[in-house]
Amino acid sequence: MSQQTIILPPGPLVLVHKGWQHGPKGSADGLHQFHAGKSRRSFDASIPVAKPLLSKSATKRVREERPRPQTTPGAAPGRTQDWLFVDATEPLRKRDPGVQKLVRRHVMKDYYGDPEAREKAKRPRIKSPTSSAGVASVLERDHRAMLKESLFSKNPPGSATSLYGGGLPFAIKPYFHKLMNFYISQIARVLYPLQDNMIFNPAHKFWFPLALTDEALFRALLYVSALGLTTLPGSKASASDDPTGLTRPLFGLLSQRLNDLSKVSDATIGAISCLAMVATMYGKKDEWSMHLKGMAEMIRIKGGLSAIPESLQNKLCRADVEGATDTLSMPYLEPLTRTQPAISSILPPIEVPPPSTDFLHILAFTNLDLPLLNIFVDISRFMETLNYAIDRSEISIHPRAFDEDAVLIQYDLLHLPEYDKSGTLEACRLGALLCIKSLTRATPFAPGSSATIVSKLKSALEGAPASDRLSYLDLWLLYTGGIASQGTPERAWFTYKLAELSQLEPELSSWISVRNVLRSSLWVESIHDGPCRQLWADVNDFRVTND
Repeated sequence: MSQQTIILPPGPLVLVHKGWQHGPKGSADGLHQFHAGKSRRSFDASIPVAKPLLSKSATKRVREERPRPQTTPGAAPGRTQDWLFVDATEPLRKRDPGVQKLVRRHVMKDYYGDPEAREKAKRPRIKSPTSSAGVASVLERDHRAMLKESLFSKNPPGSATSLYGGGLPFAIKPYFHKLMNFYISQIARVLYPLQDNMIFNPAHKFWFPLALTDEALFRALLYVSALGLTTLPGSKASASDDPTGLTRPLFGLLSQRLNDLSKVSDATIGAISCLAMVATMYGKKDEWSMHLKGMAEMIRIKGGLSAIPESLQNKLCRADVEGATDTLSMPYLEPLTRTQPAISSILPPIEVPPPSTDFLHILAFTNLDLPLLNIFVDISRFMETLNYAIDRSEISIHPRAFDEDAVLIQYDLLHLPEYDKSGTLEACRLGALLCIKSLTRATPFAPGSSATIVSKLKSALEGAPASDRLSYLDLWLLYTGGIASQGTPERAWFTYKLAELSQLEPELSSWISVRNVLRSSLWVESIHDGPCRQLWADVNDFRVTND
């Protein structure tokens, strides 16, 4: 048996290196003895918590093969050391002086070797301002700080989604791992494009872990991943990634469970919400409506939305209200009940009016009715808060507060009194719906998903007298509709109208001036700058071609 072999007894164990050095390359056993005045000690420690690694018979066999003990330099006279490491864990054991000195030097190593550490140790300790007592006193002094604590965290917690702790309750195939990884790394970010500014991503923390306990929801998430893989530019998805191969067993599971709606689980409802979202992304209004009717009935049988875990409520409501937005129909579910204050409640007292103030004045001069104008004020505050949080890395938004704001604004817009379908009020309502939609998905305007609302916006703008609107409002409406029209026949019309506007208004003839106007409206730089810049490039190409 080699001198490097260690037999670990049961229970916690602290092993301290006694000072052997690794020998030069090519040495027989990797070790060499100290030479007086030439050796340099290195002190390493290993702290395992181990169970017995050998059976009793194996231990007996090892003891029979144990080599002769070797004398250890630095140990007390007459003491010998059998192993490379020594046991220093038993407090009542009579230790040799060499071990005790070695342990002390190992513990104090950083202190003696680091002058800054010595100076730091001499300073009096000051209680951190983030301690519980400090936070409590701050909250007592400032009610706004209490709201901030509920919405924001300076140390966003992580979320555990690894498959630690055992197998799944259902069988998985090898290629599922690629789809699972794609959901965690890509689809979750698509669902929450501002996840870097949030305390956590619900898709990571709640939905995926729930899917690991239920085969239907698990397969539904894989189906969404497979669809995402096939739509990537230059995707070379294999036959095993075919989404239709995942839907057959998924629909089989769902059909079995839906035989008795009273026994339908929360995870089953979550799986159906995934199918509803897919139908929305592909502009399939009838499929979305079918899924939402079934979801609404299951939720009613369970006792309403409040009977569903909060961690799943926003997933269901997003599937409902985003589908209603894309199809311009009424949501099937009741609106989310607020559990968090609106995110705008953390904004500091207004010292300088936000950039969107001028835009709100323009809307007021456009003779918007009061309910619609109030919704625009809410949108302005919502986006102002997002810009505020994005610019400050120490602030993180609670995703539930984000969802409540976005879903409730969309819900209010969809339930406004019916406006003239060819008029400024309807154009502003549709523009507001598209504006909120641009914040809730990394790819909010997938081809087909916004075809209905973009077509309606075009009709509303064509039928509204130009005298009813100022040029800056026209610019915002045309850009909001234009970035949503990607992949639709209406793209050419929005490009033409923007080119025409830039010719009529000289101050809107350059990208810099256009961006300045858009920034003073309803704008989040990290989300809107790229699509608007691309649309401006199309406008420029159109102008060059037609000059």
